[in-house]
Amino acid sequence: MTADVRAVAVEVLPEPGRAEIVVTFEDDQAYQVRYAALLGEDRFAPLTLKRVRAAPTTDGTRILWPGGVSLDAASVREAPHGPVPLDLVRVTPAARRWRPLYPWLALNDPPASQRCKEAQDAPCVARLLGWRVEELTLALHAYPPPEVALPRLHDLGCALAELFGSSATTVLRRPWPPARAVRVSDPLVSMLDAIKAGRPDLVERPLLRIAAGDP
Repeated sequence: MTADVRAVAVEVLPEPGRAEIVVTFEDDQAYQVRYAALLGEDRFAPLTLKRVRAAPTTDGTRILWPGGVSLDAASVREAPHGPVPLDLVRVTPAARRWRPLYPWLALNDPPASQRCKEAQDAPCVARLLGWRVEELTLALHAYPPPEVALPRLHDLGCALAELFGSSATTVLRRPWPPARAVRVSDPLVSMLDAIKAGRPDLVERPLLRIAAGDP
């Protein structure tokens, strides 16, 4: 019997800083789910390890972590009403997966999400962040494949430009409390440090609060 494409996973991405994954299916829908409720079970302990990434099995019917921990891909589609305690965060078209700032940017008139003709244009993304292309290339080692990471960093650069204008690249290098609050072996001081360490969430979430007018 042919598997239902709606439940065939083709890609799994970790969401930085949270017990969440973004699963893309063959029907070009991406489901972001939170699995924090599973972490109390011993068999899911490997999921707490840093840099442990899941991947779909060859047939796409399961999501597999190193060590043999797995989930039915269908359980992601069924969240939060399925048998596995997963929380549904959002569903997006696959082309907009792993881009948490995109919905806010798209609301601007004209859309601030269109500063680059192509979100995967590395030289443009580097300019938005005030980097050389070589710096961007080096930073991408901390991220999933470039075709996924570049659009997210593009959106981050757009958000900084929208909120801080010509001062954006200067703000990137200033001390940033959300980054400094994270305990890691190499201390993070600025937004730039957080982005290069693969933690864009330490910049994105505070920026969304600033955009919403929250203190």
